[in-house]
Amino acid sequence: MEDQSLNRSEMVVNDRKAAELLTRPEALVYLAPFMKGPRSLRQVAGELSTPIPNLHYWADKFLRLGLLEVVKVERRVGRPIRYYQARAQRYIVPQELVPMAHFEHTERVWNHRLWVALEQASPELLHQRGVEIRLELDGTLTINPSQDRKGSWDILGDGVPAVLNTWSDALLLDPPDAKALQRELLELFERYRRKSGNQRYIIHIGLAPREGDRLSR
Repeated sequence: MEDQSLNRSEMVVNDRKAAELLTRPEALVYLAPFMKGPRSLRQVAGELSTPIPNLHYWADKFLRLGLLEVVKVERRVGRPIRYYQARAQRYIVPQELVPMAHFEHTERVWNHRLWVALEQASPELLHQRGVEIRLELDGTLTINPSQDRKGSWDILGDGVPAVLNTWSDALLLDPPDAKALQRELLELFERYRRKSGNQRYIIHIGLAPREGDRLSR
């Protein structure tokens, strides 16, 4: 039996192909089990309920790019059993190697997760608001959730789950006010992020100027 010890705490990925693979969610499904400790391909195939040839395909990719390594070989009659382990428990991909498609895909995934969570926790929040179509001062047409809550469900009630889903593309601010809003949102997020409760929540905060939509005064 052969075994080798590796420092698996952290690995900075500087190879572009390895970076592209690590930013593909479908690839991480097959790498994650090997980050937990030494596994044979048969063990991981069982964990993931995937055919061994399919796992061979992904394991070969990880091996060629240095993300996976054989750490133990169990000798036996016939073909030996190889145990694989990820090279690190934490991979760091530099900003310049992260493809834009990764961020776009991540946004779609998290938006879907948020929508599903809202639908499960409070379908009333999604279905008891109208739509407001408005002509702005600069001549553009905006479509936003209606602020008319007449007869609607009170989302701030004590017995109602803590849910929120609001957005607007017509927030009119001067740059100093927008900067103040950015800082206040991040301060508020950090304050609550430091807490340790018993329920996990999804939160999505976004703010950006609409290019080409600056109003003339």
